[in-house]
Amino acid sequence: MDVTITDKKSLLPLLNLNLQQNEDLLKQRRNGSEGWPKVVDLFWGTGNPFGHNFHTVLGSDLTYDMDILPILLSTMVALCTPVNEGEAAGEVILSYGKHRAAIPVFFEQAAEYFELHHVPKENMPPIKELLARGADFFFLKQISQPTGIVRMRLKQK
Repeated sequence: MDVTITDKKSLLPLLNLNLQQNEDLLKQRRNGSEGWPKVVDLFWGTGNPFGHNFHTVLGSDLTYDMDILPILLSTMVALCTPVNEGEAAGEVILSYGKHRAAIPVFFEQAAEYFELHHVPKENMPPIKELLARGADFFFLKQISQPTGIVRMRLKQK
């Protein structure tokens, strides 16, 4: 499995530092498989610079500013749209927090491009359960349980 981690250029050193500091854990989790996560600059709204689409795009707490919603959505669509023959459309799994005025607007706009499947709150595993199942979380500060998770599958044309 190939993993690509993206952010704006100014934050790439922080992402690389995080990978370095967690190198032993990442190698253990990969269980000897080849490859290492790629850290790449991705400026929203510039299309898909990768030459292929992604099977799954994970995002968390991205919908904090109404003004960025159109470029965020255009980037998600570009990353999920098949580029090469035989590729399947990708999906976005997005975790979002409470108290974000942009959330309803984002979902309204996203429904034009994606089939939205909200994960009911009672089906969201608590962080303690995820940790018990072997998921890894690195906390820079105390966080709370996400308000919601949505799976977004690119609509067929």
